[in-house]
Amino acid sequence: MSMQGDPPGYDPPGYEPRGYEPRGYQPQVYQPEDYEPEGYQPQDYEPEGYQPQEYEPPGYAGRLTSGGGVAVNTRGVAIMDAERQSAATLISDGVPAALVARDPRLWGPGAAATAAVRLGWLNAPRASRSLLGSLAALAATAREDGLNNIVLAGMGGSSLAPEVISRTAGVPLQVLDTTDPHQVARTLRDRPESTLVVVSSKSGSTIETDSHRRIYERVFASLGLSPQQIARRFVVVTDPGSPLEKTAREAGYHVVLADPNVGGRYSALTAFGLVPTALAGVDVAQLLDEADAAAAVLASTPDNPGLALGAALGGYALAGHDKAVLADCGSGLTGFGDWAEQLIAESTGKEGRGILPVVVESENAPGFSPGPDVHLIALGEPTSPADTVVSGSLGGQLLVWEYAIAVAGRLLGLNPFDQPNVAESKDNTKQLLAEAGVGPLPAGQPAFIDGAVEVHGDVDFINGATDLAGLLDAVLWSLPESGYLAVMAYLDRLGDADVKRLRNAVAARTTHPVTFGWGPRFLHSTGQYHKGGPQSGVFLQVTGEITSHTALAGSSSPRPWVISAHCGGEAGRRSGCTCATAVPGSRNCSPPPPRKDRDDHTGQRGGRPLGSQPAAGPSRPSHSPGGRPLCPGHVRCHRRPGAQEAPPGHLRPRQPGPAAAWLLAGRLCQAGLGERGLREAHLRRDKRACAHPLP
Repeated sequence: MSMQGDPPGYDPPGYEPRGYEPRGYQPQVYQPEDYEPEGYQPQDYEPEGYQPQEYEPPGYAGRLTSGGGVAVNTRGVAIMDAERQSAATLISDGVPAALVARDPRLWGPGAAATAAVRLGWLNAPRASRSLLGSLAALAATAREDGLNNIVLAGMGGSSLAPEVISRTAGVPLQVLDTTDPHQVARTLRDRPESTLVVVSSKSGSTIETDSHRRIYERVFASLGLSPQQIARRFVVVTDPGSPLEKTAREAGYHVVLADPNVGGRYSALTAFGLVPTALAGVDVAQLLDEADAAAAVLASTPDNPGLALGAALGGYALAGHDKAVLADCGSGLTGFGDWAEQLIAESTGKEGRGILPVVVESENAPGFSPGPDVHLIALGEPTSPADTVVSGSLGGQLLVWEYAIAVAGRLLGLNPFDQPNVAESKDNTKQLLAEAGVGPLPAGQPAFIDGAVEVHGDVDFINGATDLAGLLDAVLWSLPESGYLAVMAYLDRLGDADVKRLRNAVAARTTHPVTFGWGPRFLHSTGQYHKGGPQSGVFLQVTGEITSHTALAGSSSPRPWVISAHCGGEAGRRSGCTCATAVPGSRNCSPPPPRKDRDDHTGQRGGRPLGSQPAAGPSRPSHSPGGRPLCPGHVRCHRRPGAQEAPPGHLRPRQPGPAAAWLLAGRLCQAGLGERGLREAHLRRDKRACAHPLP
């Protein structure tokens, strides 16, 4: 309605159309059912065999491969294309049949010699059945002797697979894969009179495992047991001819020899995975049944989940998505990501390439979001987007993942059966202990002290920071393009379990992948990737004050020096070193007041807008040309600088070599350390470390 003199279409103030409609008029909302015949069902009018995904956009429904009790579903156009193309190449090359036939030439002439003696895992589901009778008898004997507290002393593949098998079955098994004196002491105090120790070491020369064996020998002797009684409390799993076999037979221990043609990380379905779990009470026959069902489809092409998963991992990595983020989404396989982490990292992280495994707590954890180099893998049934979804039985998945990583290695042109850099940290550790002798390991002077925490390291890398908040900024700003941050804690992973929250706290401030590992456990897992993979990592190492230690029988090195030498041994690869430690009792220190010029560790907005300049230090751009897009629900303090945007005086990545300095720090009292303070382990650029109480 228009008033005279007003522009056409002008309505008077307050005009409402309904005011000009007949009294009692009510608009009617259309309801489809009003016009549909009684009992109408949409499918009645759909063509026979109709499937909704046929009419949906490409990538909507995903690409499903299922067989042998395991299903692999890739979702999204990019991952589906990568899988399809890679699978087609593998099939045309005859890889499925050749791999099942154990052809060592699949990974090139340079890898043939190694592969020839590392493919026994393909036959493990059937070959390992020969162990079932003897394991049942051994378990019965242990029960008769009242030995119901099973402790597994092992590292890497010798402990990770038994841990996921026992946890998934809900069967108690104590895994001792650390040199932290507090965790070791806790395990030693737990029912020693009813303890049976399984000592697992493929090489038979692992320093941590050998230390555990000698300590338990002394504990059992202190109970007044005779050598014959002590021998009944040990079961040794090792390769034929190893030093451990010789020692065990001399002592009269029960020895189970493993298949020497299976590498440690592929040994889940061999004696290394079955002996400790069977003694703990797991039905390992069912596990082998599940694996055998999966083995039956691995030579086929249309229903081969191992081929599909390997093609997805390798093909997507070749397309630039070489950060595999694994989240458990109700899979029922407790701790499976930790086992897969070692398998992926040690098999592919070499020659400056590889797939970085990033294990997160759930699909809602920081880091499980899309990125330009991220491959999101859900274990179970996710409720949020994921690139690849894997589900199925535990035994089936153990074999399928081993198969898939072998396939991915071929696509990447890497030998999945060697670990050329793992020995470096071991050698550095032994060298540090040998040089120290009976004296303390050397220490350095702190760059600064923030409350209970001392920071040691490269002044250039610290970049003027005088507190831990500034140091954390330096850590985040040091991340290069396509880089990652590794948080590594040399602590008691039971008593100090809250420290793992550091991963989420840091991951909430960056879109770069953030990993977490317990030391020295990670040295036998992701340590290979750290040293042999792309040199784009920044390393945040966490340690704490030792309040007691256990001497090693027959050794001149106290246990605190062993774990500190592990820290220094790993540091030997780093181009620089920045460290932080705290005095005993730091658990009682109160967190500092929040700084108004920084965002807090949770990633929530603080006293300044995101991307703006902090109170001190060089100005930082609000946008980085090379930066990742921010994902919904994730907030970070600042965007990292692009290739030409480094602030003045900022430490640039050094090439060749590690991408940034090595760090050791964090506001650990805020994360909650349990019942003790931080352990001191000062690291220096000269590859030395020290461990002694602070005054």
